[in-house]
Amino acid sequence: MNEGPKDMGDVTFDVADRLAIMNLLGATAHRYDEARLDDFRALFTQSPEIRYAHGDQTFLEGFDALMGTAQARHEAFAAAENQRRHALDSMCFTTQGDTEATGRCYFQVYGTRAGGMPSAELTGYYEFTAVKQGGVWRISRWVAQLDQSDLPT
Repeated sequence: MNEGPKDMGDVTFDVADRLAIMNLLGATAHRYDEARLDDFRALFTQSPEIRYAHGDQTFLEGFDALMGTAQARHEAFAAAENQRRHALDSMCFTTQGDTEATGRCYFQVYGTRAGGMPSAELTGYYEFTAVKQGGVWRISRWVAQLDQSDLPT
């Protein structure tokens, strides 16, 4: 794997892989927001490192914890008529090789209650590691660093 860009404008990376990884990240947002949790799970490696935190406080750790929390939250959102949407932006790759890439992106989660106006519910950034397995990119590390000190309901 390369050491990462010597300059953030460096163009010595595989463009098709970069686009595949960006699509993979986007798919996490779509599948999660659509409550397609089995499809969401398929975007990750068998045993990914998962952590949601605010500073030193960890809210959630491990994929089983994430999936259990996700199911309960989706049920609560549906009951409250709260449609959630994740927006991912400001993607920055720190390394990219033939079989592994790392980086960060900002996220914002918006909620629209009962068809009303959307409001920002949660912000922060994801640190990710993607690995290529059998010609397909999957997420092996997903660390959500939240700007808020608690999770909204």
